[in-house]
Formats: sequence, structure tokens, C-alpha cells
Amino acid sequence: MMKLTVLAGAMTLAAGAALAGDADFTKLDADRSGALSLAELNVKMADFTAQDLAAIDADGSGDVSEPEFTAWKSTQSKKDPAQPQ
Repeated sequence: MMKLTVLAGAMTLAAGAALAGDADFTKLDADRSGALSLAELNVKMADFTAQDLAAIDADGSGDVSEPEFTAWKSTQSKKDPAQPQ
């Protein structure tokens, strides 16, 4: 189980680097609900999975709030050497 958790986390971090660099929460939030659904995240990154969303969704609501997105994006930017620090 631990290996699966670590693997899922690693996949989320690797897949997320592409999205983190140029994603803007308000642009992704197409329905203006104040949260990002998997479908909205898939507009920018087609291979983003439900497991990836769950790893970001700190409160377990089933979507990604702006604070959750901002926190996740911050960790992605630190891991992506192409991003300005």
C-alpha cells in the first residue's frame, strides 16, 4: 500500500509540472464555481486523473479549491527547474 501511495504521489508531481507553470485558477474554473473539477483540469492537461485530483484535494470535497490549487502549484514550481523561483 505504501508503494502505491508513493507511486501515486510521484505521478501527480511529475504530471503536474506541466500544468503548474502556466495554469491560472480563474482561467481553468470554466463554470465559475470556485473549484476545479477533473474535467476543468483536463482542459489544460488531458492525462490528469482522478487519482491526481484526489492527491491535491486536501479536504476530500471531490474538486480542487483555489487554496488547494495554489498550494499544489507552489510545490510544482519548486520542483520544476524551468520555472522561475
